[in-house]
Amino acid sequence: MQLIESKKVSQAWVYPEQVKEIFNYKDPSKKLRAFREFVESHPHYYKWFKQCWLGKSIKDFQYAFIPLAHFWENQSLLEAGSRSIKFDLSEIERIRITYGL
Repeated sequence: MQLIESKKVSQAWVYPEQVKEIFNYKDPSKKLRAFREFVESHPHYYKWFKQCWLGKSIKDFQYAFIPLAHFWENQSLLEAGSRSIKFDLSEIERIRITYGL
């Protein structure tokens, strides 16, 4: 008999209007577009999340908050191709604690 340990990971989804409030950013559309482009060009970077956004058009997209927050905090390094930034379970836990998820 094997003992399996599991850990609950919350999946919070946010709309662009909520992103404005959370990050106190007036127009997040460019950053959200950069996030989508980064995820499309690096599909395995956020491997812990099956989808990073949902929706059929840009107007009704919902974004997975944890990958979005990680990208928001590290955008310049991630777009520059830095390999020093890792997205692992400890980073997920840090974001959950920081943003109260």
